[in-house]
Amino acid sequence: MKNKGRIKFVIILVVCFLLGFISTFCISLLSDMNIDLSIPESELTVLIISIVVILVNIAVLIILPVQYTSCTRLYKRIKETQDEELIDKLEFILNYPLSVSSISSIINRTFSLLLAFSVFYYFDDISSLSIALLIAAFVLAIVTIFITAFLTNKLTKMIKELNPEKKGDTYSTSFSKEWLNSCDEAEKLDIYKSGWYSFKNTVIIGDVLLFLALFYGMITEEIAPMIFVSAFIAVLYITYIIAGIKEEKKKR
Repeated sequence: MKNKGRIKFVIILVVCFLLGFISTFCISLLSDMNIDLSIPESELTVLIISIVVILVNIAVLIILPVQYTSCTRLYKRIKETQDEELIDKLEFILNYPLSVSSISSIINRTFSLLLAFSVFYYFDDISSLSIALLIAAFVLAIVTIFITAFLTNKLTKMIKELNPEKKGDTYSTSFSKEWLNSCDEAEKLDIYKSGWYSFKNTVIIGDVLLFLALFYGMITEEIAPMIFVSAFIAVLYITYIIAGIKEEKKKR
């Protein structure tokens, strides 16, 4: 195992070295040819956002179907053998595609807003290439969202077949509540622990963002970022307190 890890590390170093060498060579070659590489800020912003969206969604469209295929193969083996160890293995492996699905959803929502911002502010100032990349990024993001939702639903059905007590439809707005209610006490405890760690880390990140917003406001004399971050932290704490009060009332 250690040798495999060393080999992977060496391969990564070699690949990084080659990429650095090739990029440096190309830049020096273009410099010698006296080609103007200056790009307007609006053009560069749209290009970077569009390319990032396209690359991320291509990666998701490759990784997620591969993981889904791996899970379905293992599920077929379970149906044939009824092996308990394979069931435990599948339940663990299912976390990977579902995690990829959740992360891609968050990334797509974030970058979709950035793309909308680019269209609103820079559409008249960018080239036809940037417009084409912008449209391609939008289309690819929408395709990824639909495919991700479809595969997530299929994976959830797979979990429900392994655990018939599980309830909830992924296309329903009440899915999270129904799913939580159908979990046993051990699963609920894991979910609550995850929620607590998420809350704790979000509070830390919120404090860091508030400090950065304060620093930004001191430089630019703008208070809007501080107001937004403060409102976010306030809502987070209020939601946590209300949830705690509700849980205490249930015990009485």
